[in-house]
Amino acid sequence: MEIVVTVSAKKAAQVKLELSYYLADAGWYPSYDAKLTDLSTPLSLQFKAGLYQYSGEDWKKVKLILSSANPKDKLLVPELKTWYWGSPNDYSQYQAVSTDDLPGNNSITEVSGFVKDEQNGPIPGVSVIITGTNVGTTTDVNGFYQLSIPGNLPAKQRQLTFAFVGYVAQSQVITDRRIDINLQPDVKALQEVAVVGYGGKSKRLASRVAGMSLAQGASIGLNTSEKEAPTSVTYEIPVAYTLLSDGKTYTADLKTEQISDSYYEYLAVPKVRQEVFLNAYLPSWANLNLLPGDVNLYLENSYVGKTRLDPANAEDTLSLSFGVDKSVSVRREQVKSYTKRQFLGSNVTENRSYRIALRNTKKVPVRIVVKDQYPLARSKDVEVFDKSA
Repeated sequence: MEIVVTVSAKKAAQVKLELSYYLADAGWYPSYDAKLTDLSTPLSLQFKAGLYQYSGEDWKKVKLILSSANPKDKLLVPELKTWYWGSPNDYSQYQAVSTDDLPGNNSITEVSGFVKDEQNGPIPGVSVIITGTNVGTTTDVNGFYQLSIPGNLPAKQRQLTFAFVGYVAQSQVITDRRIDINLQPDVKALQEVAVVGYGGKSKRLASRVAGMSLAQGASIGLNTSEKEAPTSVTYEIPVAYTLLSDGKTYTADLKTEQISDSYYEYLAVPKVRQEVFLNAYLPSWANLNLLPGDVNLYLENSYVGKTRLDPANAEDTLSLSFGVDKSVSVRREQVKSYTKRQFLGSNVTENRSYRIALRNTKKVPVRIVVKDQYPLARSKDVEVFDKSA
């Protein structure tokens, strides 16, 4: 790559030039760990970053600044066009959707499978590379491979190329987390190349393929400084470290917040499920600069599941569900049901009564909200009355 710089100066001087450029083959995404120890302590929310890059060059001992700004975002304010009565108004006329923006393109983050020959025998040492990148791996002695897929990979590059000496290379679009391939012999190549063998102490074959690098992922604990700009948030990581060009995700801990005004509440809908769910509520979530991302939920140091955080669709108070708590139970049963008809006329009165019983076996009192329902009338001839709880 050649860079030409034109400098205008009033007098001769020696200066240092700093070059900044946009790189599409690197990125990061936020995630969170929400930890609930007990009902008497505030909720702990840990901010994390998943870092990855496959630029073709290893970043060794570099400092990173993570920004929520995206150079791909559209900068122009949209303008409304004239809408004539009778014509569709579905906003398709305002912008064309690119293949990179199609839903589901980034849903697959890891692909695995087996590579076999025409007789379904395993082929060790097959190079499996993401087309157009240097991210790849090789199959083991059983023909098995496993490969991480970068989250910002464009749709046109979301395909794998399988190549091995003596076989015809194949490409396969990434449409599933499991992709199995049968390679066909390349007769011409077999006549020109002699394979003498391979070996090594590693359980997985790690033969180096041109344009491909292999490395293991890592988890990095960091102390970052946060800065808020008018349209974005940046996290400056003061620790210099190495990020390999392998497309794998490296996890960095950004910060941990103790949500002092968080509170907990139990919620039950016994008509649907006779179980009680524990929810955590964050009234001041808007002050935390939250970004869209996955949230790992931990209850008393045990992983209970994962949810998705979307600040754009959140209400004034953000809620996180930590699942069913077996120490609080609910039971709903019908206690009264009868139908009464008038002696004169056609009016019919139906009565339904239910009893909802709650039990708390914890050592502390809890707050619980129980939701139930009554029918609504679709006709003016039907009246629903005497509703009480």
